Amino acid sequence: MSTRSKKGLFGRKTEVVHTAVLVTPTYLIWAAAKDNETPGVLSARLRDVQVQDYEKSELYRLVPDSGLNITGLFTNATTPASSFIGLGQELAAQKFRTILKQAVANA
Repeated sequence: MSTRSKKGLFGRKTEVVHTAVLVTPTYLIWAAAKDNETPGVLSARLRDVQVQDYEKSELYRLVPDSGLNITGLFTNATTPASSFIGLGQELAAQKFRTILKQAVANA
């Protein structure tokens, strides 16, 4: 679950995004949805994507958050795309970062 404070017309609003991720030896599969919305599901072969810590991206200075940018060719896509997987600072989230980066490196 990723929680972000978002500035709206009437002040700050908390936005919660529920995310589930599955990493296999060859695929990354992830689903994300805001409260009361249908989840969107994406997948990609690990060999077709790059993983970057969002905190190291140019966008981080404009929109601070924590997570991973996934960039590359997603399943059934004809052009490269990018997606964000929000992660907290918890130990499990940091372990996931390490596991996914290693899986992509080994693909």
